[in-house]
Amino acid sequence: QMAGSVIFTAATAGTTFQSGANGRVGTATLVGGTVTVANTSVTAKTVIRYWIKTDGGTIGSIGYTTIAGTSFTLTSSSAIDTSTVDYELVEIN
Repeated sequence: QMAGSVIFTAATAGTTFQSGANGRVGTATLVGGTVTVANTSVTAKTVIRYWIKTDGGTIGSIGYTTIAGTSFTLTSSSAIDTSTVDYELVEIN
């Protein structure tokens, strides 16, 4: 736990996140407007940040649901949305 600001002073400075199985970042592709991502690191306090990487089908508004310890699901308001979505999992207090 840390209080205060984080300041990056080098041009190449940044953060690194784990990807892959149970990673905190990744990519998923909607099929029929939805995709469920298995990830046991999801908690009741997980917030999913997501953005469309590649448009596909008829794009809709995307929302998500989580199941702690199991997965999260991204769902589009368009049943024919086949977009590829990048995501990041963040824990809130």
